[in-house]
Amino acid sequence: MDILDVSRVRKVRRGHYLTLQELGQQIGVRQSLLTMIERRDRRARPDVQAALSSFFGIPATVLFDSASFAR
Repeated sequence: MDILDVSRVRKVRRGHYLTLQELGQQIGVRQSLLTMIERRDRRARPDVQAALSSFFGIPATVLFDSASFAR
């Protein structure tokens, strides 16, 4: 994975002109967790994937690559 590659979640969030704090408030997730997900330091739990998918109206399979899916 290219270090300069920006996560799809970040691209979509910025496309909606939302800060991490605003998105976190909307979906009930801490800003720090969203930061770690966007940096790919941490995988999103299935409930967080579902919340992001629902909020943006985009399938989780589009927001996250297969390696991001929690087991």
